[in-house]
Amino acid sequence: MDDHARARILARALSECPRVTVDLDSVESNIVLVHVRREEPAERVVADLAAAGVLCGAYDRRRVRFVPHPDPADAAPAAAGDAVGRVRVTGRAVARL
Repeated sequence: MDDHARARILARALSECPRVTVDLDSVESNIVLVHVRREEPAERVVADLAAAGVLCGAYDRRRVRFVPHPDPADAAPAAAGDAVGRVRVTGRAVARL
């Protein structure tokens, strides 16, 4: 599977997450940008995901950037999307949904 296909899989998984939105039609490369739905900074989402083992970066104040990397089992994109859906902020603690 190529990087672009991994990005599309990740984007579809992220589109199901209540914390972010993604324009599926805009995913044309191996980079996926998502918009944070709530009034919270992208840096907080990045920190919460890092605590859950998902590496991503704040693109700007309200967007998070994901770049899927090759995985022998090609399971990483879907797993990252699942993690985004499970992680939420409760005060300063990270809680699993």
